Amino acid sequence: MIGSAGEACAIQDVPALIAATDKECEGCYGEFNKALQRITGHKTPLKGYRTDKQAWEKWWEENKDKISFSGES
Repeated sequence: MIGSAGEACAIQDVPALIAATDKECEGCYGEFNKALQRITGHKTPLKGYRTDKQAWEKWWEENKDKISFSGES
């Protein structure tokens, strides 16, 4: 489900996807992580079988001002 949504998302959707990782089910195997990687080009390892919310929050705080929302970086 989130995989196809991640393809349709843009960089401005990253904060919402990071926030939504709390709702990731155990059987999703990091689908939010895959979507975030597709959107940002950044790879963050899974925490067990789930997206590492803290790692993504840290990355976003460090990089959000470096990324253009118009699609240019």
